[in-house]
Amino acid sequence: MPKPKITAHALVSTSCRGFLDVVTEFVKNGVDINCVDMVLLQSVKPTLHANVDCTPLVGAIVSRQASVLKYLLEAGARMNYLVHQGAWSWDPVSDEELRVGACLGEPYNASWCAVEYYEGSGEILKLLLQHDPSLLENQNLGRTLLCHAILCQNSSVVQALFDVGANIEYTMKT
Repeated sequence: MPKPKITAHALVSTSCRGFLDVVTEFVKNGVDINCVDMVLLQSVKPTLHANVDCTPLVGAIVSRQASVLKYLLEAGARMNYLVHQGAWSWDPVSDEELRVGACLGEPYNASWCAVEYYEGSGEILKLLLQHDPSLLENQNLGRTLLCHAILCQNSSVVQALFDVGANIEYTMKT
């Protein structure tokens, strides 16, 4: 096997790209499922580039790779790693560059990534909440997941969280 740094980069990169069969082989062959690597993640909606020091799990969340995320959760990937993210976006018409992220510069967890990079179906967030329902009530930086969704001004996420049992009273007391 190549050096751990190389295999970590390969596992995180393949998780971001959705190559489930390759991810599976890496894990089966002993690559650390919780390894960390710095990658440039790209998103089309919103137009975004993000330098993220992340695990394969976080890479799958940000890149919206639900099948890889499901496998990693089932294989025992930890969800408690805090992401340190610097991101920027731009307006394709004016080419104006913007900093993005409700908590830019603050470390946050995998469930917050699922809120920041929420995709229309909500499958990523649902997978995380099915795997660990306590994510609804857990706090990060003194805020619940619902508070974070409200800060991100994403009504779809707020509704999705209410649909799975988020408690507005618990959120307001924190």
